[in-house]
Amino acid sequence: MRYKQGVAVAGTHGKTTTSAMISHLMIEGGFDPSCIIGGVMNNYNTNSVLGKSDWIVVEADESDGSFLRLNKQVAVVTSMDAEHLDYYQTVEHMNEAYLHFMNTTSFYGFCVVCTDHPVVKEWAKKVSNRKMISYGLNDDAFIRAINIKFEVGKLLFDIQKGNTVYKDFVLPMFGIHNILNALAAFAVADELGMSTDKIRSAFATFKGTQRRFTLCGHYKQIPIYDDYAHHPAEIKATLKAAKQAVGKGRVIAVFQPHRYSRFKELMNEFTTAFDDADVLFVMDVYAAGELPVDGVNKETFISKMKDKKEVYPVDDNFIVHLKQVIQNGDLLIGLGAGDISKLMHKTEELLKTQEDVKCGNF
Repeated sequence: MRYKQGVAVAGTHGKTTTSAMISHLMIEGGFDPSCIIGGVMNNYNTNSVLGKSDWIVVEADESDGSFLRLNKQVAVVTSMDAEHLDYYQTVEHMNEAYLHFMNTTSFYGFCVVCTDHPVVKEWAKKVSNRKMISYGLNDDAFIRAINIKFEVGKLLFDIQKGNTVYKDFVLPMFGIHNILNALAAFAVADELGMSTDKIRSAFATFKGTQRRFTLCGHYKQIPIYDDYAHHPAEIKATLKAAKQAVGKGRVIAVFQPHRYSRFKELMNEFTTAFDDADVLFVMDVYAAGELPVDGVNKETFISKMKDKKEVYPVDDNFIVHLKQVIQNGDLLIGLGAGDISKLMHKTEELLKTQEDVKCGNF
C-alpha cells in the first residue's frame, strides 16, 4: 500500500462486506483498483483483484495491530466492539489503536465512521485534523439511510446526504446491518467523485461475499445458510436479518464458538446474542491454535442458555435430532469462523440421505 492510494476498512464487524462493496463500486465506477479482501467476493470469485490504477482497497485486520502499518488515503471504521483482548489486553488499548488508525490517514484524505456505534462516535471526535464523514441511521449522521423497506432477498432505501436525498437504492442482501455497510461504501465512492447513478447501479449488482449469509442448500422448503459471524455483535445482527428473512417462521441456529479466549472474555455477551434464534445447537469450541480453558466449553454455555431458549449440543446424533426439531417454514443457519462451514454445506445431503448418522467428526 505504500506506493498506492489506499482505502482501508477496519472494524470489529462489517469490514469484509464493506471493503467488498467499496471494491465493487470502484471497479464499476472505472477506478480500476487492486483489492485485498478477507473473504471471497462473489462478483469476482476471488478475494483479491489486481488493478492497473494507483488505487487499492484493503480489509484492515485489527487482530494483531498490524493494521496500523497501512498507508492510506481513506480510513473506514465500521465498529469498535471489545475483541482480540488477548493482544490488546484492555478495551482502552484497543480503542487507542483505532484512534491511531484514523489519525494516520493522509492529511489530504478522509475518514468514514459509523456514528450509530457509540464507541466509534466517541473516539472519532478525538481525531486530529482529518476530514470526517459520518454515516448511520441516526439523525446526526451526515450520510443516512431513510425510507427503508424489506422485500424477499433485497433491501430498498433512499440515502440522505446532508439536505440532499438520493432515491431508489436496491441492495440484493438481507439485514439492516448491510444497509450500514452500503452507507460506508456510498460515502467513499461519493467522496471520490463517483456519480450517484453509477453507485446505484453497482449496488444493484453486488453479490456479497462467501460465508456471509451464504445459501448452502435446502431440505424440503427449509433454506440452509452459512455465516462467518463469530462475535456477539455479528451474531446478533445476522440473526436479526435471519428473523426478517423468515417472516413468521422459526430461526434454527447452529453455533460454533471460535477461540477459547474470545469465548471466555465475551461469555456474557454471547448469552444475549441469540435472542432471535428460536432453537440453538452448540458445537465444541474451535480452538484456532489455542489450548483449552477449564470451564470454557459448549456444556457451560448450554447450561447458561437452557433457561432462555430451546438449546442442544451438537453431538454424534445431531442430524437425527435436527430432523426431529425442524419443520417447514424454518430457516437453518450456521454461525462461526471455524470449520462449521463444512458441516453446513453437508447438512442438506445428510438430512436427505441419512436417517441415522454419526457425524461427530465433520
